[in-house]
Amino acid sequence: MSAIDISVPVYQGMLHPGKQPEQRFVERIDAGDPGNVSRWYLGAHTGTHVEAPLHTNSGGAAIDALPLDLLVGPARVLDLTGVEAEITAADLEAAGLADEERVLLKTTNSERILQGTEAPESWVGLAPDGAELLVERGVKLVGIDFYTVETPGRDKTFDSHYVLSAAGVATIEQVDLGAAAAGVYELACLPIPITGAEAAPARAILLPLDQAAADRALTDVSVPVHGGMLHWGKRPVREEVEQIAAGDKCNVTRWDIGSHTGLHVDAGLHFDDGGEAIDKVGLDVLVGPARVLDLTGVDTEVTAADLLAAGLADEERVLLKTRNSTGALRETEKPDEWIGVAPDAAELLVERGVKLVGIDFLTIDSPSRDETWDTHLVLCPVPVAIVECVDLRGVDPGVYELVCLPVKLRDSEAAPGGGFLRAPAAS
Repeated sequence: MSAIDISVPVYQGMLHPGKQPEQRFVERIDAGDPGNVSRWYLGAHTGTHVEAPLHTNSGGAAIDALPLDLLVGPARVLDLTGVEAEITAADLEAAGLADEERVLLKTTNSERILQGTEAPESWVGLAPDGAELLVERGVKLVGIDFYTVETPGRDKTFDSHYVLSAAGVATIEQVDLGAAAAGVYELACLPIPITGAEAAPARAILLPLDQAAADRALTDVSVPVHGGMLHWGKRPVREEVEQIAAGDKCNVTRWDIGSHTGLHVDAGLHFDDGGEAIDKVGLDVLVGPARVLDLTGVDTEVTAADLLAAGLADEERVLLKTRNSTGALRETEKPDEWIGVAPDAAELLVERGVKLVGIDFLTIDSPSRDETWDTHLVLCPVPVAIVECVDLRGVDPGVYELVCLPVKLRDSEAAPGGGFLRAPAAS
């Protein structure tokens, strides 16, 4: 079985309970700019998203405090498509609830209403006694195929949310489980790591469960997203929509955020007006073996000769560890100098069949090329996906399993997200 993408695309007009997401272009090729660059104005609960306990528990953990080993690991998909109204504790027992810490609730929502654009009058949610049973069984992460875990009528009182968040349980909402049969998988769900947020848009996939692989160490290579971060252009801006401290039932934020914020993936559309958008980049590009090359000895820009000397081989995914990981990437203001990639190195990557290349800075281009974009112009038309702001300071050279999951922003030239490396098997 290949990976199953259980994320829904984000776009204006989508199924959404509040203000619609909006894409705004900062630069456009068809307007004479060198590339396409957009910002998104969207709620923290847009599309497939993770809700931290802070959403309905003022003392609960924020999204950036959720550990990677909670968001990645074995998950049981329960078939609850026979439930007509709300999922009770008895329904969970009958569906085979076991001892996994992550549970995904597949209902008729996946086929019936999740694919629509209008808020329905009815859907299948989780009853409070079902939430209580999940807590009793030690579940730490629960997902459902609608934009709220609540049932109709409880989407204003948040009964099940309060049960879950009081116990420190995180939720994933609006996951598409239509293609996932009941059973145990490895879940990887990576929200944008927004500091102090109650929730964040995410990308989620299911992989075949390999317990030996699941036990290997994970390294988060994302960078925190916040209003004072290292950023190209306008930084992320937070808007408070609802606050428990102000008497509201829950905490809700909206964000004005660039597509190139934090760890992000540039798709072909970034510098090729006919290129693929980020939501079309396949999981076969974003997930798989990746070679980390040690280029920390490079002083200016990475050349083809540098790649060969560092051990470039035949992996389709390559991550370039430079001095940026301990230097330029740690700055809060854009520095004058950083290590980029020369066009001849980009040409060599293309020649070798590389499908994804990552680097530990805001851009893969060198300081002298940040207006001509020579290296982007080699890679984007192929297309080679470019992952920028990858934090490789704690990663040794070698071959790892990469999982890099940008949010599924429809028709966007790039998207922020999260990424991790799984340690190689012991030799």
